[in-house]
Amino acid sequence: MDNNDFKNETDITAHLWCVVVPAGLEKFFQEIGTPVAAGTFLPPPTMDEAAQQWMQEITRKYGQEVYPPDYID
Repeated sequence: MDNNDFKNETDITAHLWCVVVPAGLEKFFQEIGTPVAAGTFLPPPTMDEAAQQWMQEITRKYGQEVYPPDYID
């Protein structure tokens, strides 16, 4: 793992505070996210081919890249 990676290697829930400058990336999270009550979590989404294509379209729209879950391993 290099200095540009974040990975929780414990069994304890981790929190990350991310500040993005310039503003605007919050729209990305609003578009891909599903609001939930504080302290609750959604199950991981099923990333079938259609969901992966949808995510790639949105990430390109906001100038981002998405990597597979095992990318850092």
